[in-house]
Amino acid sequence: MTVGRDKVLVERGEAPKTTRGGLLDIPDAARERPDYGTVIAVGWEVTDWHVGDKVIYPKWSGFMTTIPGDDRDLLILFANEIWMSI
Repeated sequence: MTVGRDKVLVERGEAPKTTRGGLLDIPDAARERPDYGTVIAVGWEVTDWHVGDKVIYPKWSGFMTTIPGDDRDLLILFANEIWMSI
């Protein structure tokens, strides 16, 4: 899979289903968007991030996308939008 020259394709992490206090089964609409994920593809100009890196990015950045037949939450980010790897 390839993406644009300075883009990174990230599979978003799973949003927690419980709160720190122990509340169970938070509805999907009430869950916060995760701000971390795993890199699954990088553009040819990207040198800082590699496939498999776990990264943190701003909560409302990037473009949400899906691939037909694939049920993963994917996000296309500019490489410079990623803050750090974990």
